[in-house]
Amino acid sequence: MNLKNGPLTPSPRAILASILLMGMMLVGCGNTKTYTYNSSEAKERFEDFYLTKTVVGSNYIKIYWEGTMDSLENYHFHDDSVELDGHTIIINTEEPENYTELELSNGDRTYCFRNLYSDMYTALQIDMDSEGGLHVEGDEDTFFTDEEIEASRKRAEIEAKEQESLYVIFEGTWKAEDGSYFSFSKDDTYCLETFWISEEHPNGEKYINPELEFSHFEDSNEYQFSFPYGAMMKCYTIELSESGDVMEVEGKTLTKEL
Repeated sequence: MNLKNGPLTPSPRAILASILLMGMMLVGCGNTKTYTYNSSEAKERFEDFYLTKTVVGSNYIKIYWEGTMDSLENYHFHDDSVELDGHTIIINTEEPENYTELELSNGDRTYCFRNLYSDMYTALQIDMDSEGGLHVEGDEDTFFTDEEIEASRKRAEIEAKEQESLYVIFEGTWKAEDGSYFSFSKDDTYCLETFWISEEHPNGEKYINPELEFSHFEDSNEYQFSFPYGAMMKCYTIELSESGDVMEVEGKTLTKEL
């Protein structure tokens, strides 16, 4: 089953950080062109990894880098044609005009470079924290085009409306016969207050989780809501009755209070 309404995404720029489009100026066949960057300016951005120059040939691109990192062996490049030779990134291609960008990631950190065929590239460093949040540093004001920013803003608006429409379904308190309950509310974010009785916690366990996100399985009466829970994400999958006032979750029946 596919999710019809996915979890609310981070900010438009955080969304754009994971959607990088390709583009590049044309380089004459058989010629070699070198673009040398201002190393002092580049180092100020990201001291551990920065580019010093790019050399473009008829069937290859060589990107030279420096920084406090010893090696890029632990990084995955978003292109299978990449080779590493010390502090040189080599891209073998018959169409160097298809490249003006470089993206590499080790899972927790991603580097994105654009405008490689210029006197100074633009770059972003995207870090993912233990709870799945994105933290972006670098040339945020110049990295993305106005069209990309506007498209991302529109996507964020659509997703926010979808989240609100799902929240309206669950807003309020839902109780089980044993006293367990879910209580959905909204402040700066959607919030879930839970009191849950189980074999592990016979007297009940209560906790409050902000940053709640809703999902709906397409063409079904199944929903999900998830939230940060320590260093992980906790997720509940529920089945909602046709009347919309009873939910089945983890073997319990919860009824919406009027």
